[in-house]
Amino acid sequence: MVVRQIHELECVVLVAQKVPNARVEGVRLVLQIKGGGSVICGSSASNGLQVDNFTTRTFSAQELIGLLAGCKELKDGTYSLCAQFFNIDRVAISNEMCKDFTVETPKDVDYAPPTLINPDNGKKYKASELQRPVTFRWTPLVPKPKEPVTYRLRVWQLMQGQNGTAAMKANQPLIDKEVREITQTTVSSILTGPCKPPYLCDFIWNIQAVNREGKPMGRNNGNSEPYTFKVLDDNINIKIDSVDISCCINGKQNIYVKVSNLHLTNPAQITDIKYRVNGTGPLTVLSPTAPATPFTITANNSQVFTASINCVDTMNTIKFIVDAIWPSDPDNINNETAWDTLHCACDACDEKHFSLNAPAPDEIKFANNIISFNQPITIITTPPKTIKTIKADLVYFEMVPENDY
Repeated sequence: MVVRQIHELECVVLVAQKVPNARVEGVRLVLQIKGGGSVICGSSASNGLQVDNFTTRTFSAQELIGLLAGCKELKDGTYSLCAQFFNIDRVAISNEMCKDFTVETPKDVDYAPPTLINPDNGKKYKASELQRPVTFRWTPLVPKPKEPVTYRLRVWQLMQGQNGTAAMKANQPLIDKEVREITQTTVSSILTGPCKPPYLCDFIWNIQAVNREGKPMGRNNGNSEPYTFKVLDDNINIKIDSVDISCCINGKQNIYVKVSNLHLTNPAQITDIKYRVNGTGPLTVLSPTAPATPFTITANNSQVFTASINCVDTMNTIKFIVDAIWPSDPDNINNETAWDTLHCACDACDEKHFSLNAPAPDEIKFANNIISFNQPITIITTPPKTIKTIKADLVYFEMVPENDY
């Protein structure tokens, strides 16, 4: 039998049987703990448990522990639990029966603390992503404890001038949530508003494993190594103010895109302007542009970009995608989209800007009841155009006889 403290002797049961026809008055049960041949603690013949006359009697653990009330916590070692009955004159009326047991302080298991999985360390989120539920995941304690484990998730938001360690020590957690026996949880609305001074768009989180009493389990006080994540959109914020594409002129369509940097302090570098025709065509980089990209727009300012593309006869709509980065952190990316719909007027009735030179035809010939003649025509267009068809009509014809006969 291995125990840690006296109150853990809950499995001890004593069964006693009296010799038939024997009657003894004032019977007392004495229970003692001995070690190395000496009595360490317990009761005596004068203060043992008084027992009524019985034939067979079972003594519960609660009765026996009461006889050991004076015993303090034992040191690690091997002991004997001894029981004996005495009469009213304090004379032994039974043999002493002993049962050995060992006191052993359990050694703490060297649990490996949780390891964080998601979000990845250093992950960068868009603000819109942190306004949706985010799932946090980690590994369990290793080896698996026999008792239930509670995992405590905490998330801190950094302030100006702080690093992650300082934030964990000084700031109240933004999120403080406990889950039992599972290694993931979902948190909603981590980002409730824009990151404005003194708050940064940087966060740090960790997991602590505790037992049912709330005491840490494992190395590092049950704590995982912390991970960080951050929000991108607060450092860069662009907007496409307006776009325009002209109708086809001389085989080209002119493009106008105005981009604004809405951030009050940070510049935004425009890296690419792309477009897609009718929503299904290929995504094409608009190049060259004036000014050329990459181009940095200073804080709280705007820039117009112009370019031209070959005419697309089937174009109804065009979608523009503007990519930008924060120069101080090229991984901090923002992109904006805008559409334009063409409304080119019908030009069927417009002046064609051409001149037609048709001199008098050659001599008319008549043969085999067929009249024929040649008519040279010269057409000059400004600007040059391709002549697809020419249609000639005989508007008036008159035949004059040579004589009246």
